[in-house]
Amino acid sequence: MPSKDSQNYWVKFIDPGLHTFTYMGQVYDRGELIQLTGSPHDEQLTRMEFVMPAPKADQHRHAECGVCNRWFVNEMFRDAHGRRWHRERFQPDALEVAAGMHGPDGGAALRDITGDAEERRMQAEFPLRLDRTKATLEST
Repeated sequence: MPSKDSQNYWVKFIDPGLHTFTYMGQVYDRGELIQLTGSPHDEQLTRMEFVMPAPKADQHRHAECGVCNRWFVNEMFRDAHGRRWHRERFQPDALEVAAGMHGPDGGAALRDITGDAEERRMQAEFPLRLDRTKATLEST
């Protein structure tokens, strides 16, 4: 488990094409707990909210993956990680692993392979603070 002594963060925004976030050569999933190491870009990641502080008061909500022992800010993100990376652990009927390919009229629907739909969902649920870029802050 990430250290209780230092400030933990959680990955708020991932690369929609890769479905992961990379920090210092390590790959993280959305909602995964991360410790920042003092990289020159840490300030930018926190300012624009690519990563968010994990409140110490919510430590009881942290959830560990039973397969790879990675920690997540809550069960929702841990379960999404499990569906993506550990499908073989569950019976096909026990866990929904993928959305259906049926459109609203019953016909086949096109799957979003560009990541645009996922990026829009992430921005709607946990928006990045693009108003906090250095250029925006310096121009005001």
